[in-house]
Amino acid sequence: MNNLIFEAELKAPELVPSATLNAKTLEYFFEQNTSQIDVIKENPNTAINIKNIVVDFGNVIFEYRHLQLIEYIKITYGLENGKDYNGKEIWDNLLELGLKTEEIEFFQQKAKILNLPITGESLYKVYFNFNKYFPEAERFIISLKEKGYNFYYLTNSSEINFKSRRNSSIFKYFDGGLASFECEYKKPDAKIYLQLFSKYNLKVEETVFLDDKIENIESANRLDIKSFRVESPKEFIIIENQIIALNY
Repeated sequence: MNNLIFEAELKAPELVPSATLNAKTLEYFFEQNTSQIDVIKENPNTAINIKNIVVDFGNVIFEYRHLQLIEYIKITYGLENGKDYNGKEIWDNLLELGLKTEEIEFFQQKAKILNLPITGESLYKVYFNFNKYFPEAERFIISLKEKGYNFYYLTNSSEINFKSRRNSSIFKYFDGGLASFECEYKKPDAKIYLQLFSKYNLKVEETVFLDDKIENIESANRLDIKSFRVESPKEFIIIENQIIALNY
């Protein structure tokens, strides 16, 4: 069976053959003692009938928060790209020190290094108020919702990060989903995909998956989930046409 990775290109959408669970994947399902055996297509010749679209949040639906914060610092305090005065990137450096963006200490250190006239707590609140999503993503969701498709999210997220996302107006379009803090796993672990499918009784042959990271796409493919890699919000119109074409 050919694993399918759809990378949107600026070309006419093409019909892609149906994916079915192979023997190796079937063995994996049994080894994991999952009850989600009903996702297996009994008749591999059955026509594709996509009903469900599963999407990642960060850099697919929502702009990355840290990029929004860097832009905020640049505009508000005149610091180029959120670097320190020696031009050294500090976001990743703070992460390497074991500090997490869910902790105020992370932002206290960032404010201190950049000599910002703002407290770490204030910077922390600014960060979690960023819920900017791509307008192309909203148009994509609305268009396919109007055509009868269901939308689910599958995101690696802390609880505080996820709760702040729920305040976004785009959240109302989703029929459900799963965040990593709600279970023991995170992408690209195959178990989190299986939990989502089990939770909502989704079937592989009726579902496509969108993510920006190749490792998450490859993991979905190993479960025979038809997948699109999103590298730019401009690709949504192409992906929409390709999803619709799958049902013909």
